[in-house]
Amino acid sequence: MDMLQRTELLSKCYGLSLSDQYWICPLDSNLKWTDINFFENTFSGDVGDILFGHEPSDDEQINLMSPDNTSDGWLQKKWVVSDGIRLLMKGGSGPYQQESLNELIACAVMKRLNISHVPYTLTFRERLPYSLCETFITPETELVPAWRVVQSLTRDKRDSALSHFLRCSEILNIPDIVASTEKMLVLDYIIANTDRH
Repeated sequence: MDMLQRTELLSKCYGLSLSDQYWICPLDSNLKWTDINFFENTFSGDVGDILFGHEPSDDEQINLMSPDNTSDGWLQKKWVVSDGIRLLMKGGSGPYQQESLNELIACAVMKRLNISHVPYTLTFRERLPYSLCETFITPETELVPAWRVVQSLTRDKRDSALSHFLRCSEILNIPDIVASTEKMLVLDYIIANTDRH
């Protein structure tokens, strides 16, 4: 998908997501965020169904009003609503689809070590495992990835990636960053996670 196609897809859902409150409001529009945001309003599952292998018929109208238009990552994923709760459903890769199972193992280790985390559950569809987790973002919060934090300052050549991240975090007044980062690194070591972004 090229940049033009991504931009067009993004505009079909007004740039709405379940990771922040930013959106695109057309000029001369009476739209209000409270009326269309995905945290409090319904959204289409059409894009997610396509990402999970559903091939729409030629005459099928696809509703692009979906947070799936703005989801990142290379694993198969889609947003679903169950009992009013927004859940991210993620698949795995390769013959064993191991990533979904790994999420549960990581959760069990974090629970045992008393590390704050988003709990995952497991579901199966057509005999394939999928992990489910509730969104941890609310209409009042947003996800700020660590790579955004490290961009807040120019990295000194003498700094390691970790020391630069900690320095940026302290300047931005992110609380408990040293202890939280140490817990994350210990967890990564225990579960052999090499996919830390």
